Amino acid sequence: MATSSTHTLEIRDRFGRMVLFLTAPFLVFAYYTAVMVLKHAGRGDQ
Repeated sequence: MATSSTHTLEIRDRFGRMVLFLTAPFLVFAYYTAVMVLKHAGRGDQ
């Protein structure tokens, strides 16, 4: 029971790391795009 529990936890940790690694670039890109759009809209001259 204890071994299966730790095994599941290990798989979950590895899967979470993979998901974070795959989604991090998209999150950074979305954040960067939002900041640029807000700066562009906040300027108001163009």
